[in-house]
Amino acid sequence: GRLGLGGASLDDLTISGEGKRAFEAEQVRVRLEWPGLFNPRVAGVDVDVPVVRGALSDGRLTFHGLERLTSPGGGSSGSTFPAFQISDGRILIETSAGEVGASVSASGLFPKDARASLTLDPASLDGAEGSISWTGGTAELSARDGQLEGQTDIALEEVRTDDVHILNAKLVARLEAGTEADSAAQLVWDGQVAEATGADFSVAGMVTSGQVRLNALTGATPGEILAAVTGADIQLEAGKAQWTDYAAESVRAEASLHGQDGHISGPVDIDLTKLSLPQGRAGQLVVAGDLDWATETGFGFAGQVNASKAALADTFSGSFLSRVSLPAPLTAHGDSLRAALRRALSN
Repeated sequence: GRLGLGGASLDDLTISGEGKRAFEAEQVRVRLEWPGLFNPRVAGVDVDVPVVRGALSDGRLTFHGLERLTSPGGGSSGSTFPAFQISDGRILIETSAGEVGASVSASGLFPKDARASLTLDPASLDGAEGSISWTGGTAELSARDGQLEGQTDIALEEVRTDDVHILNAKLVARLEAGTEADSAAQLVWDGQVAEATGADFSVAGMVTSGQVRLNALTGATPGEILAAVTGADIQLEAGKAQWTDYAAESVRAEASLHGQDGHISGPVDIDLTKLSLPQGRAGQLVVAGDLDWATETGFGFAGQVNASKAALADTFSGSFLSRVSLPAPLTAHGDSLRAALRRALSN
């Protein structure tokens, strides 16, 4: 290593913790500035070929004690980061199902002008709780003048657990937000799933897209997230879909929602074809109306439901028609009327 007034450099740096190597780098260079005679300041940090190692166990990600070196401490809220350059970096995470690896690079001065990218290695992990395999994924993040822009793209080959099986899924998501904690944000996504099945559901050929606009989040619970929503546009299409005893040949749904002060409302349209349910069947079912949600009252819906080419199941129509009766001496005519209605409701 070298040390001088302009900075310092370390070669073949290794940091170990918990009996394992947590960090290593071919070279680390620290550049110093001297705004005052006895007042040095870190102007920049360059790291060549760093490798960060961690472990995921019981849902908790650790880096063999390295995270304690970067835990929040005495820095003030107004502190700024020095310029940095990370070249040819690697992140390696041990899991019970195998190792996950990614390449990473980053540079700039956060939050004024910085960028970072991560490329996930293809992997196939198989453990006691299930298996997952992907062909790869990328994540990019940039900051400029206090504004963040990020994009992630991941392609899953297969996910299998005791409850869910997913084949050929892809997600592309983009995020725009400020760097301050109280900044508004916008999330835009496009996704597709070739097939997904579970104990009570199945869906094929699902495609979804949309965007959600949020004010500053006060927490991560579903209620707190919904309370932060100021607008959402959601589209979803799918081929065959089934949930418990309900099935459809195709599904299309759209929603355009607006939120203010914890109250979300807006039009919703749902179109199902060749619908089958315990009460009967329909060639097409169209639902159109307004969805409403508030913290105090929960969800509500007001609209119309239209069915075409519909027929009721014999058990359901029989229960319904049992209420149709005529007084004597027209009782026989009532039997004929029920028979005629039963034929009509079944075709």
